Amino acid sequence: MLDFGVRLYGEGGRGSFARVTQGVMRALQVHGCFRGFVDARANLDEFGGDPPGGRDAPVAIVCGGPDTISLAHSQGSHDRIWFMLAANSEGFPQRLIDDLSDTNQFMTRPLIDGLLATSHWCAGVLRKSFPDKPVICMPHGVDPRVFYSEPEVREKLRAGYDAGGFGVLHVTSGASQRKGTRELLEAWAYLHQNEPAFAEGDKLLIVFVYPGAALLYERMAKDCGCVMQRGITRDQSGAAVMLIPGLGMDDSQVRASYSMVHVVCQPSRGEGFGLVPLEALACGVPVVATTCTGHSEHLVYRCYQNGVPRIGVCPVASGPNGPMDDYPGAMAPQVSRDDVRFALAHARDDWPRLENEARLESAVVREELTWEKQGAAAIQELRADWETHRGATP
Repeated sequence: MLDFGVRLYGEGGRGSFARVTQGVMRALQVHGCFRGFVDARANLDEFGGDPPGGRDAPVAIVCGGPDTISLAHSQGSHDRIWFMLAANSEGFPQRLIDDLSDTNQFMTRPLIDGLLATSHWCAGVLRKSFPDKPVICMPHGVDPRVFYSEPEVREKLRAGYDAGGFGVLHVTSGASQRKGTRELLEAWAYLHQNEPAFAEGDKLLIVFVYPGAALLYERMAKDCGCVMQRGITRDQSGAAVMLIPGLGMDDSQVRASYSMVHVVCQPSRGEGFGLVPLEALACGVPVVATTCTGHSEHLVYRCYQNGVPRIGVCPVASGPNGPMDDYPGAMAPQVSRDDVRFALAHARDDWPRLENEARLESAVVREELTWEKQGAAAIQELRADWETHRGATP
């Protein structure tokens, strides 16, 4: 009988799915159960050599879109197939629930045997939406070889802060409401119009956007009262915003992007986990972010100690659930312009302390919250599940 092992199906290259795939792969490798990788972006009919290993691995993990699941059936022979699914709100579209729950009439087995949640909050949403599917929590992590502090860059930012500078980075995706992008743009404009500390000096908000939604976000920024900046010369006349296509960067470019700003701001309403704030902290960069939904997995206990904010994180308040455009009827915590601008103003005023805390916290994050440590318990649960269903001897 085969020993326990996992074949991974996901995305190579660059992008969020690719980074998650690489992280899960690292966890499987460190724990000695990695059997092979199938890249959903590759032409599987033309491997150009030997096909990926692990075709008959007992367990398959699928990272990526739901369409990737079919590869685990067509390219492998696995006892158990687990699909990693991140919740963006308090539920999922009914069509997705039906597709993942039903057995296709042309198949002799379920499409998936279980679901991997990206945070404990996400696990709760999955269990409500898929009551007949087992759910295992496998939180994301960081790769300390990729994300680390760059002291020389941060030192220059300290000098820039003393001269009145303050740079903020926000990462968004698609055109949905879940990242809190509009509220951030409104807050940025408000601060420049009403707060002397923002009206003077060199201030810039950089927004990484999905290229297909760049024009939408440009209109949004202008509607919110922001001034578009297109070159390297900073616009001192208003709330300067620079939009940059956020896809296609390699790991070193992502790290450099975090390191080049004073704070990373992610006032998200819905995150399956929310890698951006964790990666920023690993780089020693202070974070302004909500602590609800998936952010709660790694920011709540890092934000407070006996009720006192600490460790380089300035929390953005969030309210009760309200409608969101994730799908018709979706609900997620509400975030307002004032929630964001209050946190940003506090972060700007208290930045030297936050910067020092984040610098110290970088080593802690890179030691405690790695992919292999975050995934260790889930890998053991996957092994136990397979042994239960296959009658294997531990």
